[in-house]
Amino acid sequence: MFQINGSIPSNAIVHQVQLTESVRKSTLNRPLISPIPQPGRVVVPARHAMPWLCDPATRRPGDRGGVAPSGEGLRNRICALVFTAIGRYYLRARERNAETNLNTFDIQLLESLNQFARSVPVLDVVIVFITRSYLFKGGVMMTFLWWGWFRPGPDQERKRLALMSVLFAALVTLLAARLLALTLPHRVRPMQDAAVDMVLPIGMAPMLQGWSSFPSDHAALFGCLASGMFLVSRRAGWLASAYCFFIILLPRVYTGLHFPSDILVGYGLGTFMTWSVSRRRPMERCIRPAFAWFMARPQVWYPLFFLVSYEIATLFDDVRNLGTLVYRIIDWMLENN
Repeated sequence: MFQINGSIPSNAIVHQVQLTESVRKSTLNRPLISPIPQPGRVVVPARHAMPWLCDPATRRPGDRGGVAPSGEGLRNRICALVFTAIGRYYLRARERNAETNLNTFDIQLLESLNQFARSVPVLDVVIVFITRSYLFKGGVMMTFLWWGWFRPGPDQERKRLALMSVLFAALVTLLAARLLALTLPHRVRPMQDAAVDMVLPIGMAPMLQGWSSFPSDHAALFGCLASGMFLVSRRAGWLASAYCFFIILLPRVYTGLHFPSDILVGYGLGTFMTWSVSRRRPMERCIRPAFAWFMARPQVWYPLFFLVSYEIATLFDDVRNLGTLVYRIIDWMLENN
């Protein structure tokens, strides 16, 4: 009951009551503790700090509360954060020890794996054999790819298009890994580093002298193929990733061929290449026209597919040997002239 005085209009009192009610409702939606403004800092209200966690019921027109970031935007942020962290980590490691590029992470993981060296001779022989075997490395990974190519289903054309993009990404990834290894500061492999107190497994001898270990081209190439299997089947993607990590990459750390950071950066490079090539723009501009051309000429595509698969399985060793031979011939001709 409101007692209306003759000197105050009734409509003014009703307006005041409505204004007080709206202020009370807006106060209930405010955070209990307001952030304290600091000089030079923009204060963001609590309800906008993580807008995708806000209650959708409290959304107002033009407010992003209750809406999660788009998948592509979130993936871009994650990739940027991961590569920034890897770059900072590697730079800090170089600052701590400019001669050997050692860091706590590499040393601890190397020592934890190397403590089992020569304790079980059969295990050493098996791991060294797998490390040198093309069958257990590229052969198995390319088997995943061929399985995905011939896997029947209503969306077989889309999956084949994705696998062709993975093949293209694998070639680009291997080239990028080799260019990085040649342009970045040289990093000695653990088996050749005098600062690393490492016991080589039985049957393992120092190899790849003069080759920089950062980043790992094995991790880049097979990480690209393993992550590409997620475009075909999530279960196959997890299986290929687990096989790549435990059977291909971890033995390379155990045998002293790579530091753990070499593996992580290489795998991140391969995953990033797969993700980049499988985006809509490169898919529509490059991969789809090539796919249509090759599918109209299967007599050209499948022999080429087999040849590329063979070279990927062998990590292009024949191509590397051919390049080395050509380089030596040209060098010999220049010296004699």
